[in-house]
Amino acid sequence: METAGQIVYSVATRLPGLTSRTHGSVWVLLNEVVNGHRAERFRWDVVAPRYELNPSRVFPEDHKDIVREFQEYNAGAELIAGTFDETGLALMYYIGRYLESSALVHPILFPGYQAVGEGYSNAMMWLNYRGQRLNFSMRRSALHVYEARKMAAATPTVNDKIDALIATARGSFMLGHDLTTPQGSPVTLRELEKLANKFGPRNTNSVGFQGSNATIASTSQR
Repeated sequence: METAGQIVYSVATRLPGLTSRTHGSVWVLLNEVVNGHRAERFRWDVVAPRYELNPSRVFPEDHKDIVREFQEYNAGAELIAGTFDETGLALMYYIGRYLESSALVHPILFPGYQAVGEGYSNAMMWLNYRGQRLNFSMRRSALHVYEARKMAAATPTVNDKIDALIATARGSFMLGHDLTTPQGSPVTLRELEKLANKFGPRNTNSVGFQGSNATIASTSQR
């Protein structure tokens, strides 16, 4: 959380200073902040305490070890960054290790959603199940994210209190778990809960509970 907070603060400080806000300029800014922060953390977390006998001086024979450690170093931050370009187009970026890529900043262009943290796999599974896409309405998208958050809460270490942020190019609305709703918000948590109950998967209680002597098996053939 400390590392993530430092990155967020740096991005929030520099973002308003962009003379032209495009995907390219935002992507470059995020890379400068994230990779610069990682390099600074590596110096003080690894190089200074383990390799420097004098400030900023290391033995030449240690260079290979330092490079190897730097390539493997993980500052521990995992974030989703969202903003809008100068035309109002939504931009989203995942900050962290992604598959086999050595990059730390990844544009999320398609299908346009991402999850992080504990319960990540549950949330992503649900958004995939719903077929979430960029052209869905805000209300429908909010419902899918709300459902995905509830799926993530099925993980024992995830808090079951839900806070939601709805952001547009014109403003943002913070929906607190205490059900406070800012004026003008296009949706509320109460409404999302009702929609989730209405459209969510149904249980099979109506099928019955009585046991039988039948054996049910499922097979697949190639």
